[in-house]
Amino acid sequence: MRTRVMYGRIAVIEKDLQSEILIQRIVDLQKELEIIDKQSSRMSFPRRHLDLLFSLKVHINLVRGRLAVRLAELKSALPN
Repeated sequence: MRTRVMYGRIAVIEKDLQSEILIQRIVDLQKELEIIDKQSSRMSFPRRHLDLLFSLKVHINLVRGRLAVRLAELKSALPN
């Protein structure tokens, strides 16, 4: 799978994250991001293009962190 396709999938996750979102949707997005991460780990890159893989991994981790923060915010807003 090409990095462009993966970035497109990540962009969809980021767009969903910007909207009103429920806890279950965040969990689903986290699962989708994990799939993208695993697929990116199986991709082969010529050595001269490894920077693309590293950039993709950084972006994945950035979005992973945003999802975690948003999930924590929503959970903390729930009544006890």
